[in-house]
Amino acid sequence: MTAGALTIAGCFLMVAFPEIAVNGCRSGLNLFAGTVLPTLFPFFVAVNFMIRIRLPERIGHLLEPAVRRVYGCGGIGAFIFIVSAFSGYPMAAKLVGDYCRAGKLSPLEGKRILSFSCVSGPLFLVGTVGCAMLGSAACGYLIALCHYAAALLNGLLFGRILLPTETAVASGSGTTVGTSLASGARRRSAAEDLSDGIISAFRSLAQICGYIVIFSIASEFLQFSGLLAALPRPWNGAVMKGVLEMTMGCDAAARLTRISGPFRLALCGFFLAFGGLSIAGQSLSMLAESRIESRFYLCMKFCHGCLAAFLTMTAAMFSQRLGMLDAATGLVYGSDREAVRVLGGIHSLIFSARSVGCIIALMAVLMAIDRLLYTVEKKIIQMKEKRRRENV
Repeated sequence: MTAGALTIAGCFLMVAFPEIAVNGCRSGLNLFAGTVLPTLFPFFVAVNFMIRIRLPERIGHLLEPAVRRVYGCGGIGAFIFIVSAFSGYPMAAKLVGDYCRAGKLSPLEGKRILSFSCVSGPLFLVGTVGCAMLGSAACGYLIALCHYAAALLNGLLFGRILLPTETAVASGSGTTVGTSLASGARRRSAAEDLSDGIISAFRSLAQICGYIVIFSIASEFLQFSGLLAALPRPWNGAVMKGVLEMTMGCDAAARLTRISGPFRLALCGFFLAFGGLSIAGQSLSMLAESRIESRFYLCMKFCHGCLAAFLTMTAAMFSQRLGMLDAATGLVYGSDREAVRVLGGIHSLIFSARSVGCIIALMAVLMAIDRLLYTVEKKIIQMKEKRRRENV
């Protein structure tokens, strides 16, 4: 009934104030088309393809002992962390959800992996937040370093202290190619795997687009209501925006001039680690039917945000004493804010075009390696079968 009442109220507001709703929808679609789609789509296609040829399971088998010893989860967690660190939200939630639904990860193991692998991408941390918003790449690198360090500490906190100590039965490297070959299953072609990966990528990006538009409209109505201007302290509005959506929160925090530089960076560090309710909605949609509760995800991301804010504040204060952040608190866009946004979108498109070329080359190499491994494994299975028949 609460959800129904909120939906009716939202429809009434959009009918009563159509201009605000249209502006919020247009802003969300521009953000998705100019930044999210060109940067995430190549990663989604490549990762889906690698999953279908079971490359993560082979990598996880190699890293299993070290990751199991440190974080109490399968080696597939290392692969998920690496991919998420390159592509950003909500890649970790997508991968964990896919593996949990396939039965290759238990919910407990999925929670442990999420606690240290659910991170933002370096391009956004250094480029957008550091250079464009804070006016310094040094600030971006400092925030990024603390962001990933806090994620690894968060994994230790949840994996070794807060979550149950029993190890999960399922492992990321449980299903082998040899099993599928021995069972007589038809081997899918690389073209079929790539097509399925593209379709899955579009399905995931459609969900992300919907959440971005919804929260963009909500932020427009929040700004229109005058609630942010009525808050007692200047940084309270930035906190409200950051809890709703991390990009708006970082933008608002970067514009604050009446607070210290380290506190400003700490606010950005918290917003980026927590992700906001928009990222939470996107991630929880990816975790559907994985038996990972929404309250766990929100609690885990809040702890990550607190750790990131503490580390960022400490590192910023230390760096400021050394004179490393003297010129790192000014904005690079004031009156020319829109021009910087346009250039940022063009930069994302260029980055994506280069990524596509690299990913195509990577796929070709992976297809060749996969074919070689398949041939070798098939020979081994045939030799074992021949020996078994001779012994009989």
